[in-house]
Amino acid sequence: HVVGLKYESGFVNESSDKGLRDVGCEICHGPGSRHIEAALSGNDVVGLVSPKFGCNDCHTPEHSPGYGADKDGYFKKIIHWMEPEANKNVK
Repeated sequence: HVVGLKYESGFVNESSDKGLRDVGCEICHGPGSRHIEAALSGNDVVGLVSPKFGCNDCHTPEHSPGYGADKDGYFKKIIHWMEPEANKNVK
């Protein structure tokens, strides 16, 4: 599993994109089972899990120059998307 497969900024191959290899949905979003459980129980599905904690595992000065100096400021640069609110009327 890799991030951004077939997207311009995503994983292309192992030699040019070592930092993106083995990065999948669960790295940031947590186990898929939690999303299924939340959906089945009628609870909101959460987005990112502990973003600042989890992001530090991959976004290092080596992979993200400038991240170490100003983590709060740089964190704004690595917010990759905003998840839409779920429509509570849809089953």
